[in-house]
Amino acid sequence: MHLECIVDVKINKVDVAGEEVPGAVLTLTGKDPYGELIVFSADQLEPGEGVVVKQNSGDKLVWISGTSPTNVTKLVDGSYVLHEEAAPNGYKVAESITFVIKNGALVTEGNEAIEDGIVKMADELYKTDVQISKVDVGAGTELAGAELTV
Repeated sequence: MHLECIVDVKINKVDVAGEEVPGAVLTLTGKDPYGELIVFSADQLEPGEGVVVKQNSGDKLVWISGTSPTNVTKLVDGSYVLHEEAAPNGYKVAESITFVIKNGALVTEGNEAIEDGIVKMADELYKTDVQISKVDVGAGTELAGAELTV
């Protein structure tokens, strides 16, 4: 007789400072311990504030992150992949995160426990170096002593 362990997971889409980042397109897929695709039911996705649900059942869940975490309930033992399809403007797409539900516990692929049932995916901001100079319009030469404010 096979007893299924069921776990609820909170998905946080955050920036590197830990603040929620709205506007990321996220997907969640999974395979059971036998390698079969997990089929989600519509009642398993509990969207957070501001979340836009794109697909709430079938072989994947798809949503756009909002201003609070999204809960995915009643996950059975298996391996799950949280993937970012598109990042919000100004952010880099994060690497996919694989987590495992094993014997009713949420763990990483390496069997390390994940605290409080929370899976956090962090986005980094794009950074650009900018060089500013003040030049003479006619000659195009750098003007020494110019005071600039950014």
